Amino acid sequence: MAYTRAELEQRHARGTKRFLLDVDNCEGEPCHVEACLRMIAKTEVHCCRRTVSGWAIVFDACDTRELLKRCKDEWKLEVDLQRDSMLFVEQF
Repeated sequence: MAYTRAELEQRHARGTKRFLLDVDNCEGEPCHVEACLRMIAKTEVHCCRRTVSGWAIVFDACDTRELLKRCKDEWKLEVDLQRDSMLFVEQF
C-alpha cells in the first residue's frame, strides 16, 4: 500500500521524533559526536552512516545546543541539523 506525503505527516502516523545531524568535514569516524550525544545530551544514537560528503547521524530528539556549540567551537565541524523534515533511513 502506498501512502501520500500528506498521510504520512499526520500525527497518528508519526513514530518517535528523531533528528538527523549531517557532518560534512569530519576526517575519521565521528566517535566524539556520538559520545557527546549519548553522555551529554542523554539520547540514543540509532544510526551513523558514511555519506558522500561526510557522515549522517540519526538520534532521538533532545536538546542539541551543547552539541552544536561543541561541533562549531571545539571540533570545528560543519554540521547541519534536520529537525523538522520527514526522515527515512533504509537499514540493511
